[in-house]
Amino acid sequence: MAIEFTSLSTSQALNRGRTTDANSASATKPTPAATAQATASAPAAKGDVVSFSDAAVALQKAEKQLASTPDVDLERVAEIKAKIADGSYEINARNIAEGMLQHEALLN
Repeated sequence: MAIEFTSLSTSQALNRGRTTDANSASATKPTPAATAQATASAPAAKGDVVSFSDAAVALQKAEKQLASTPDVDLERVAEIKAKIADGSYEINARNIAEGMLQHEALLN
């Protein structure tokens, strides 16, 4: 993995192009900061490998599946609306109570 620095630091920007006769010898010799910048912008070695853990791959797969799943099951909504409209929709109080208890257990 290569990290590319495209901007100069504040000290590099202030000192850019400022060389005098006294430090002209050091101007031809690269500074440690310049060497580090050149090294950082060099292409990554061919042996660098990036891999994701099994958990990260599973998480990416789950995110893709979740993104493709609609928030509301429109077929189920239409089915319930039709049953309500024709009077055949039955409310099961036992199922509702069990669901509420299960939800409460998850919160504790």
